[in-house]
Order: sequence, then structure tokens, then C-alpha cells
Amino acid sequence: MSDQNTQSPSAIRAAAVLYTPETTAEFVLSNFADELKARGMRVGGLVQEFLTDDEGNRIGLDAIEVDTGARIPINRPTQSDRINGVCSLDRSALTESTSALRRAIADKVDLIVVEKFGEQEQKGSGLADEILAAMAEGIPTVVLVPAIALEEWTKFSGGMADLLPCSPDAVRRWWAD
Repeated sequence: MSDQNTQSPSAIRAAAVLYTPETTAEFVLSNFADELKARGMRVGGLVQEFLTDDEGNRIGLDAIEVDTGARIPINRPTQSDRINGVCSLDRSALTESTSALRRAIADKVDLIVVEKFGEQEQKGSGLADEILAAMAEGIPTVVLVPAIALEEWTKFSGGMADLLPCSPDAVRRWWAD
């Protein structure tokens, strides 16, 4: 698939990997990115990893740059945040993470992965501009999308992205096509 970069900019190749709270979405995109990198593909973008304490409780979330492995702490809720259900997203860290996507676009990588199309992206901020820029450049782009945000995703993407179930095999088949 390394000839992907010869596509015209109007050729959009994007996919939304739909997940639900019952779906095990963690590692689907990161494992796929690792598989492609092991085969010599150039993959960029961001994946996420939950941090847990000794009892297995989620205590934070890092964005991880696919190309460098650099970790960006995008969410570190306090005890008060958890008790009160307050969003503890660090918007400045999220803004910092956009550089990984901009770099991938500039480098015209073989694939960009984005985990995920969250609340900020649904509102048109966060990583939204970079996702659209990647798609407009014709760089294959795969995004983890909550199923409850399918309507927002469809509007956002103009319905131009394939919809995939949240499974490694579905992502592999999409890439192979």
C-alpha cells in the first residue's frame, strides 16, 4: 500500500471504527498501527492509553504519538473530578497532540490513525481540523468513533468514510481493499 501517496488529493480513503461501551476498543488501532509499521509502512497519528492504579481504576489518559511513541497526558482527573463527574480533559495538551497529526500529513505517511472522535472533535475542535486535512490530502485515515456519535461523524465526514465494526479483522480488511 505504499503507493497510497500517489493518489490525487480528491481521493478520500477514510474509515470510522465504531465502538460502544460494550466493545473492547482499546488497542485496536494501536495494534494495527504496530502491525503496519512492522511491515515497513509509515504510520502517523495518535492512539490513547488509559492509565490505571493498583486496583485497576482509571486514573488518567495519555495520547501517544504513533511515529515517536511520545506520550502526552491529556486527562488527569482529580478525586473531586471523579466524584462530581467533571470533565478533566487538558485542552492545552490536546492542542499539543495535534502536532503529531500535522507532522503525519506533512510527511504524507501511508496511514493516519486517530483515537478518537471525542466530544471536542464532535464540536469541531480538538483534532477535527487535522482529521479533515488528512482526508482532504488523500491520506488513508482511520478514526475510532463512538457509535452514539455516528450522526455527528457522518455530518463531519460528509458521509465519505467507510463504517467498520470495532474489530482488528475489519480494520485489516478495510486496509487490504
